[in-house]
Amino acid sequence: MGEWAFGGCYNLESVTIAAGVTAIGNNAFESCSYLTSVTIASGVKTIGHEAFLICIGLNSITIPASVTAIGNYAFDGCASLTSVTFEGTITGSSFGNNAFGYGDLSAKHSSGGPGTYTRTSGSGTSNDPYVWTKQ
Repeated sequence: MGEWAFGGCYNLESVTIAAGVTAIGNNAFESCSYLTSVTIASGVKTIGHEAFLICIGLNSITIPASVTAIGNYAFDGCASLTSVTFEGTITGSSFGNNAFGYGDLSAKHSSGGPGTYTRTSGSGTSNDPYVWTKQ
């Protein structure tokens, strides 16, 4: 899926990324404010930089085990995002800077592995980073 494929489609509410798609491009869904549901099929390997930046309606996401890299700021600005499920493990530099906003999700996932992580506090800024807990 190319860069900016649906970026700025404010009224987009639901997306299913079909089998056969191997990458979600940079800024593919940036600023899709009403996007509340995203289903990512197994087979997607990379989620690009800022792919879902400022998708403020998104409240949960499942990252399939096939995903091996998430770009910088991929889900930053997703103010309603409070639950992230990793079906596999993303390691080291393959987990982009502030991929889920300012916070400790990268570190928690690196030590905790696959599972569901819930945001428990913070506003996602450098002064008040998100705090995530594995369920």
